[in-house]
Amino acid sequence: EYKSARDVFEEIRKEAPGYQDISFDSLNNTGVLVKGHGAEKQGSRGQGVKGSSETKINPSNPRTLEPSNPYLDDYPFLLITGNHLFHSGRLSQKADVLKRLLPESFVEISDKDAAALGIKEGDRVIVKGKHHEAVLRVRVKQGSLKGTAFIPENFEDVPVNCFFKKGEGIPRVKISKQ
Repeated sequence: EYKSARDVFEEIRKEAPGYQDISFDSLNNTGVLVKGHGAEKQGSRGQGVKGSSETKINPSNPRTLEPSNPYLDDYPFLLITGNHLFHSGRLSQKADVLKRLLPESFVEISDKDAAALGIKEGDRVIVKGKHHEAVLRVRVKQGSLKGTAFIPENFEDVPVNCFFKKGEGIPRVKISKQ
């Protein structure tokens, strides 16, 4: 079905909104940094020129990577999910030592966001997205990016993939005290 890497990439572009503004030729075997769909066009490792089909991106400023979204006011946090050091799937749920280190899922937010919401470390909060919600303890982390929430995946009682919906990109959530 696929005759080249270009064919595979074109298929990905059709299915993944974050890839729609990237051309195969811009990859140059080094990849590409993307501002976010709905925002300015792609950038190629800081070599683009503003106003052309490529945009110069400053990777030291994470805010340049924030996607635009019409639900920003209602859902002010970008939701990021992934494995945690002490929990990486079904097998780690069966290890007593690992369960003691990380007994339950959580949501991690920045100290600035926690202060603005009146939330303290260990408070139970409601994390609500357009398609799913979960009640979790909060972890407050100094230095975390403001406007970003992290929930580790692989906890059976918190199916974080339910926050995602095909074609919608990175989900946004709101967080409130329970």
